Amino acid sequence: MSLLIAILSANDASAAESSPYVSTRATTAASAGGEGLAFLGSVGFGAEWDNGQSLGMRFIGVPNPPDTLWLKPGPYAAGPAIDWRWYIPVTDHFDMYPAASFGVLYAPERGTNRNLLLPVAEGGFGTRFKLTGEQGSVWFAPEFDIVPLAAAAAVSANFGMTF
Repeated sequence: MSLLIAILSANDASAAESSPYVSTRATTAASAGGEGLAFLGSVGFGAEWDNGQSLGMRFIGVPNPPDTLWLKPGPYAAGPAIDWRWYIPVTDHFDMYPAASFGVLYAPERGTNRNLLLPVAEGGFGTRFKLTGEQGSVWFAPEFDIVPLAAAAAVSANFGMTF
């Protein structure tokens, strides 16, 4: 854990201060060769460091996932993902950021019920609008991601609170 804090603090002891956050996310994704759109919902938690980086975990749920080029999932998919973001302040209430996420989704295969594990690796960019008070901040962050393993593009709306 101390190695993680050292990496995130970028050799600045004052940047090692962190604030916990909770978030929710709604995503719409389209996969090349797939049929229809995927609608994903997730809830998460993590920490944001003073140097602008955040690291967290979220749980993803996908009702009725569409087919992809390689897989035919059944009635649902669900699983965890690790999220990293680096917020670059533009103004006191507006940030821009690169993002990366890694995880895995489980889904039963349509027709056979065999277990499918769908790897999640995505990268993207977003903007965050935040209102900051004495006890923390609330924020809204639209984000655009590319999901190479699913040959997909995704648009998300993130809502959260930092304590």
